[in-house]
Amino acid sequence: MGPRRLSDVVVRSLNFTVRAQAMSAVVRQALETDAPAATEILRRSISVLCAADHHNDPDRLEAWLKNKTVSNVAAWIRSPDNYCVVASIGDAVRGFGAMTLKGEIMLCYVDPDTRFRGVSATMLDALERKAQVLGLAEVHLDGTVTARRFYEERGYVAIGRAKQAFDSISCQSMAKRLAL
Repeated sequence: MGPRRLSDVVVRSLNFTVRAQAMSAVVRQALETDAPAATEILRRSISVLCAADHHNDPDRLEAWLKNKTVSNVAAWIRSPDNYCVVASIGDAVRGFGAMTLKGEIMLCYVDPDTRFRGVSATMLDALERKAQVLGLAEVHLDGTVTARRFYEERGYVAIGRAKQAFDSISCQSMAKRLAL
């Protein structure tokens, strides 16, 4: 088959991609009734999206998931020391984030089916805005290999050396200065 002219090429619309990226997530403070959906998101996100961290090792994965239970998530949401959010697209909860009121971002996970749609970034923005309202000059977190680039693209910088979480998952402490 020889070279083809541009006029011979069939161009297909990629509008489905644009629509998927344009879907906006609504972020709100989590309610205790969100715990079952949030727990499912945490467990699916870690299992599916974080394979580079747990290497599909059942022991590593179980150690990471062990505290991701409905009762624990409900307790995190209920705690006066935490600020937790959920992100929804339509009526479905698609992300869960949590931060201590001292500025430690503990969780920022998205449903695997909505990855790369801005859900994580929208939740992280909400957590950072809450930290600013609290008068915090900085937020910090321990980012996994999977999440590190996401955080770096949002202004987080590595501090110190990598450490182990759950006895087997490599995490990098990171921080971001906030404009007050």
